[in-house]
Amino acid sequence: MKLNIKSLLILLVVQLLLALGVFYGKQSGTTSDSENLVVNQALGEITEISITDDADSSVKLLSRDDQWLIANEKDFPADTGKISNFLESINSLSSQSTSAVAVTEGAKTRFKVADTEFSKRIKLTGVTNVSEELYLGSSPGLDRVHIRKGGEDAIFVVKFPTYEASSSSSSWLDKSILQVPSNEIVYMKIGEIILERKVESEINTAGKSAGKNISEANFLGGLGSWQATKSADQTRPLDQEAAREITKQLERLRFTNLSDNDHTNNPDSEEVQILMLQLKDGTKINYIVSKSGDNYFLRASDWDRVFSIGSYTAERLLESVSKEVLFPIETAAPNEE
Repeated sequence: MKLNIKSLLILLVVQLLLALGVFYGKQSGTTSDSENLVVNQALGEITEISITDDADSSVKLLSRDDQWLIANEKDFPADTGKISNFLESINSLSSQSTSAVAVTEGAKTRFKVADTEFSKRIKLTGVTNVSEELYLGSSPGLDRVHIRKGGEDAIFVVKFPTYEASSSSSSWLDKSILQVPSNEIVYMKIGEIILERKVESEINTAGKSAGKNISEANFLGGLGSWQATKSADQTRPLDQEAAREITKQLERLRFTNLSDNDHTNNPDSEEVQILMLQLKDGTKINYIVSKSGDNYFLRASDWDRVFSIGSYTAERLLESVSKEVLFPIETAAPNEE
């Protein structure tokens, strides 16, 4: 009896050792199959990106002369930073440790990575006109997505920011193209108000600072204070910080979307403000802000598009160019007894 118990114990230990050996053997022998997700083109050689969703909405991005453009928006400039992040995310797929979770035709449909049934289809085309496709499907968890490479059967689960693969052209717009560096602006005209940047001469043999005109500003780096051309009814001094605030807002100016309609012909549209700028190099830019209902729009002289801008952005800009802000009423100092 004792012998039988001893034998059973030995047998149990052997089975446990074998089980542990098989488990760790499998663990150490597990290899990643994610090399099947490798994009066989250098990121710098990709010239076209097409993204289509399951509602047949699509966007096409084109690289021309080192600039990314949105074909759906008449070659409007795309956000290069977003595209770089997106391509880096694609490139990192092959380095993830993952194995195929399915390979059947039924699984392609079930996980929404089939050729005709998918959540997103990404098509990358290179300089040699060779294209590769990736299919993004259902999400089994946070930041996880089923994915399959075109022409392959293996389906993987990877970590991928699917929001980066937007099929909407508005997501790829470079919304900073209206910005103007504040130190480049030397002239602003707001209605009847004219503001010119006063340039201080670095060398003044008379011991005084001499104001220079705009054409001379092209050759000088030291921009000084703003000077206002006052109208007959305007006698209060210009608030220098208020003038600088206008240039800061133009430096940060961003639009929210492109508008398909020219709202100037809308009877409900109201032209709110015209802002004329001149830069140090002589470039002139006109901004026209209009309002239709509760929405604000902007047109720029160097673009043939109408831009939607947020209410907060528009109202802050309009407030900054008002007479009340530029020429504030001086508060009387309290009488001292």
